[in-house]
Amino acid sequence: QWIAEHNPSVLLLMIGTNDLSETANLTTLTTRYTALLDQIYTAKPDMHIVLGRVPQYQTLSWAAVTNYNNMCVQELTTRVAANPARKMAVANMEPINQDPTKYADYVHLNARGYADAADRWYAAITSVPA
Repeated sequence: QWIAEHNPSVLLLMIGTNDLSETANLTTLTTRYTALLDQIYTAKPDMHIVLGRVPQYQTLSWAAVTNYNNMCVQELTTRVAANPARKMAVANMEPINQDPTKYADYVHLNARGYADAADRWYAAITSVPA
């Protein structure tokens, strides 16, 4: 409903941090993610999406996060390939964990972390051709 009301030209999407902390079940996470993409593309079939890869947890590189991020990129790539009007870019947030002072807790970013993430979003957004 929000997409229909506001008609954005670009959607920034980074989702799954809390789900990953609760379950590493990639099947469940994939089902939730693909259902969300279905809703987005039903509302706006040519939506341009900038996908944020979920940051790794503070000081830890966890395979479940990387596997989830890879699945998200692959699913989105497949859907963009199916419709030439769609565009996408990826903002890689995973390396933020190399600086633990960017976290409010073990999972969530603080102001420094969000400033780093904003720079990564900007780079990804400006890489998408108009």
